[in-house]
Amino acid sequence: MRKKLLAVGTLTVATVIHAQVLSSVGDGAEVYIQEGTLVYNGGGLQTVGTGKIDNRGNIMVVGTSSDVVQTRTTANSNKTDGGNIVLRLNTPNSYSSSTYGQLYIDGIAQGNITATVDKEYRAANHGSFQQMAMPFFEKTLESLATDLLPAGQAFTTNVRDANAVYYRNNAMVRFDQIKAQGDFLARGDGMRYFIVGTQQWDASSAVRTIKGRPYAAQGNVALQDSGLNVDFGVGGVNLNAHRERYNTYIQDPFDLAAGAWQGNYGKNTYQLANPYFTNLDLSNIFVDETNGDGNFLKDIQGIRFSVENVVYNPATGSYGTGYGMVTFTQDGNGNPIAAGDINRLVIKPMDVFVIKMRNNSSTDRVLNFNTLRRFNSSPRNASTPYSVTAAKGAQSTVKQLGVIGLDGNGNEVGRTYMVAYAGGVTGKSAIPNTQATADVGSYIATHEEKREGGIDPLHTSSYMLYINEVNDTDFLGKEMPLSLYEGRIKKLRFEIRENANLLEDGTQQLSNGESFYFGSGSKVTPIKQGMELAVNDTDLRLYWGKPSGVLGTGDMVKPSRTRITRDQSSNYLVIFDPAWKAAKVDVYDMAGKLIRSEKDVSTSSHYIIPLDGAPRSGYLVKVTGANGEVVTQKILK
Repeated sequence: MRKKLLAVGTLTVATVIHAQVLSSVGDGAEVYIQEGTLVYNGGGLQTVGTGKIDNRGNIMVVGTSSDVVQTRTTANSNKTDGGNIVLRLNTPNSYSSSTYGQLYIDGIAQGNITATVDKEYRAANHGSFQQMAMPFFEKTLESLATDLLPAGQAFTTNVRDANAVYYRNNAMVRFDQIKAQGDFLARGDGMRYFIVGTQQWDASSAVRTIKGRPYAAQGNVALQDSGLNVDFGVGGVNLNAHRERYNTYIQDPFDLAAGAWQGNYGKNTYQLANPYFTNLDLSNIFVDETNGDGNFLKDIQGIRFSVENVVYNPATGSYGTGYGMVTFTQDGNGNPIAAGDINRLVIKPMDVFVIKMRNNSSTDRVLNFNTLRRFNSSPRNASTPYSVTAAKGAQSTVKQLGVIGLDGNGNEVGRTYMVAYAGGVTGKSAIPNTQATADVGSYIATHEEKREGGIDPLHTSSYMLYINEVNDTDFLGKEMPLSLYEGRIKKLRFEIRENANLLEDGTQQLSNGESFYFGSGSKVTPIKQGMELAVNDTDLRLYWGKPSGVLGTGDMVKPSRTRITRDQSSNYLVIFDPAWKAAKVDVYDMAGKLIRSEKDVSTSSHYIIPLDGAPRSGYLVKVTGANGEVVTQKILK
């Protein structure tokens, strides 16, 4: 889209001749900034009375410490009821892809930013708690309720209530509650990650207007000491200060495959929020740039994006599924690379994210949010010097295949990734690189592979993979089985990236001449960018490089993909192999007595093992498929 740059005079309805205000929108006047327009204001900005700035584009306000940004009444007092500077959501009915009005303020002291800004908000419903940023200085719990809840309703201050507001305490690895109606959500920490109870509102149902004072430029954030003095206990059974077990809410997909509740698991994790009304571009925070944004997180391990489908249980805590991820490592030449949901590295206003570090080193840990601000919704090229208006571009190197499961209407059900590069590790690794585990609710995933190809049966029941890395040499032409756990998936769409850039539609070869391949039954097809294929087979496979020979489903014995696992709400689940048509589930006590049995269990969805009311003890679960396959596992209630 072609940018339109307006001079300050276009914005100025009345000019105030003193140092603090360069542009003023007078009482009764209205300025409309259309989508795609950039307005630059080199000084203070104010509205008076009913004066209004209706912004669907981008405003840059760059001043000095003596300048002001304010909304004033006609009696020259501070106006706080809003309606004067409005940041629009341009297409509310398609909120996930909508553009939006943005506001950039720089060089002006926080005490001189007293304007009330209206931010339109509509987003996907995250479940029991909405994951949100709060880019409003000194906003109270009471005023947030006014913006979000039905008239006269309030967020509760009762302890451990799902109708409350909490923020992330990164040092102690827990969520703390906003305890009083008049309490500030945050005063000087715009980077706080909030979870907001949704019992009385649904973020997806309508546009809501959240009002408050914008933040001035924020200080640097040191990503250090998260969980340093926290002992999770064996298996995460210890309690935090709120009497919650760590294993009821901590999720670490970056270190789960290397070993849960040991080493770096659950630690060095920083849940953060966008403190501004502009986008944040995280695409180059791993790159040591000469003319970049000044950020270089050398030991970054991964980034996780907004969690959806948050489930809350007052007895056991909360957990979430449906997140996206990017992981980082270095290739054989020491160059930074990223894998996963690369197109999500630009964080919108009101959105949150999680940064996972590999260790607690004291060097290269500082994140400067100010220089990450960006109007463009696409990542900046590492070779493009930083500015808030910098052009879009590509980033570092990796060969990546995205597999997206679609329902019959073409809607996305889930996705998974296969990445191949020189430094990639085939099979299980004790040192996490680009690999990341899938959540329990995933309906499309891969499993840990053997070096010779195929599923590694030693890890099938332990975890599934959202991002699965392989070495691009030793895994060339070998099989990576693909599992679909949802009957709604009717076809697959493929997305191919190299150096994080999408290949042109219809292209299959990468720069080294190799391609990704898809196997179904005895048929193998080269994958082209943007290709869609119907799926009606359970024997699905991915390959990096053309396989030398393909065995049909009857030519080799494959381990069952049925697994018995526990979700974070303490339910034990059976996740069935996609090839299974029906199953029988038997539960035995430790004396070998059959206590529960269910025949003809549908395998089209996950099966919750009914242990409500059963005493705390050990049990043996036996799952038998209609094809005679048997999976058994001991569980502890």
